[in-house]
Amino acid sequence: MPKINKSFHLEITVEQFLNACSLLELQEVELLLDSHIRRAEERELRKNYSQLKNKGLNQIERTITDINQKNHD
Repeated sequence: MPKINKSFHLEITVEQFLNACSLLELQEVELLLDSHIRRAEERELRKNYSQLKNKGLNQIERTITDINQKNHD
């Protein structure tokens, strides 16, 4: 039997999508979004912590270097 394949381009706005969702589907979308937001916030916190930690270590290293230079002078 022959097959006919066609591809379509369909544009749906976010608002159209959400308006077409049932209450249960909206709750599922909310759970997914909350999960993604929480992960993004955690990544940002880890990144900021890492930057602060590295900055603090660099300051400590500079202080130790300064102390060592003063002791050798």
